[in-house]
Amino acid sequence: MTVLREIVRRLNTLLRPRRLDRDLHDEMALHVDLRAAREAERGAAPAEARRRAQRAFGAPLRLREDAREAWGWLWIDRTARDVRLALRSLGRTPAFTAGAVLSLTLGLAIAACSVAVTNA
Repeated sequence: MTVLREIVRRLNTLLRPRRLDRDLHDEMALHVDLRAAREAERGAAPAEARRRAQRAFGAPLRLREDAREAWGWLWIDRTARDVRLALRSLGRTPAFTAGAVLSLTLGLAIAACSVAVTNA
């Protein structure tokens, strides 16, 4: 049952990346706020307490990327982004796209015909 729950959780991170980013941002802000409050209780000025808390917490972008990698299938997300970029690039150059599709079609058709002739 836990394997199924893990798969569902990972699929949710893939299908709702903005929600994950928002949750991560909120949680990290909470931790920084708690650490800043602790620093303020020790006698630091509010601005100094916040600065110390942010420095002690670390780089938020790197931590979010690490969390995304741990919580989801990051390789699927990266592959999907690459495919979207490729499709957008092909859409910008319709003549090249038509030529590439035509040459691939002809190559596959010739290969299929040669296999059919060889097997006959």
